[in-house]
Amino acid sequence: MVSTCKNLVCRTAACLLVAGCLLMLPAAAQEVADDSLMREDDPEAMLLVELAQAKKKKTDEKVPLKQPKNMFYGTKIKRNFIKQFTTNGTDVEIFHYVLDPQAANPYLQNVQEVVWFNPNKRALEKSLGADKEDMRLLHGPYKKMRNGKVIAEGFYYMGGRHGRWEEYDEDYVLKNKTKYYHGWPKEAEITYYDSERKKMKEVICVHYGEKHGNYYAFYEGGQLMARGRYEHNHPVGAWYEYHQHGKYSMRKKKETRYPRRAFDSTPPVVVREWDDKGKLLYDLDRDGEKPVEKTARKPKTEETEEESGEKF
Repeated sequence: MVSTCKNLVCRTAACLLVAGCLLMLPAAAQEVADDSLMREDDPEAMLLVELAQAKKKKTDEKVPLKQPKNMFYGTKIKRNFIKQFTTNGTDVEIFHYVLDPQAANPYLQNVQEVVWFNPNKRALEKSLGADKEDMRLLHGPYKKMRNGKVIAEGFYYMGGRHGRWEEYDEDYVLKNKTKYYHGWPKEAEITYYDSERKKMKEVICVHYGEKHGNYYAFYEGGQLMARGRYEHNHPVGAWYEYHQHGKYSMRKKKETRYPRRAFDSTPPVVVREWDDKGKLLYDLDRDGEKPVEKTARKPKTEETEEESGEKF
């Protein structure tokens, strides 16, 4: 009985000693660190030093900062939603938009619609080639639900699609998956007039190494020069060239018609031509067939001394 009590007392004393050492850990570790002989000869002191170093290392570790929920790419955003009742059921769109009106990418806005929130109408709108004072561009996560099930989700970057976008059917089965970067297809090849990559020259959509998708060419001033579409490295459908006129004004210069499908050997034909005032100079039905210039397959762009290319 006496032996048991002695063991209990010893264990209690040992626990109290360890607790006291932990409380005095920083001071004791400093004292031990200053005495090299004690550090070498005293195992308990060495243990205190190791514990102090481990504690200091844990304290010094930087915890990665999470991006605030109201920020996206360094821009303040706000969350909102819109509910609509349609013949297919109830649609709910959950989106984020910039708090302050900002101008969209001029190159992107010249060729496709940017999406923005109109607070006055409480509706999402799409605009092509226009700046408006109340444009709150969509910027951040987006999700669309129908009857409580997700049918589309992705991200927006200043009004254009960004990141991975997915579309689902009503049973939440994936229908389509596409990747974007700042509004352009992620695999697009983009060339620039300048080495700073600010003056865009050409955008060529690429799919599995082939030219496949929309094609855009721009003047050095940012105006649209030409647009068309490729399928498996072949131009298809209607291609348009434009006069360099104004910021967003796209006055047509020439319309060329290519085969509707790739690998069709039908030669292209010029359909119409206009002058820079919009006057019709040539019409296929009126004037008969006109030979297509070789440069029509790939419209010329102004050459500069500096030219760079980029692939996302």
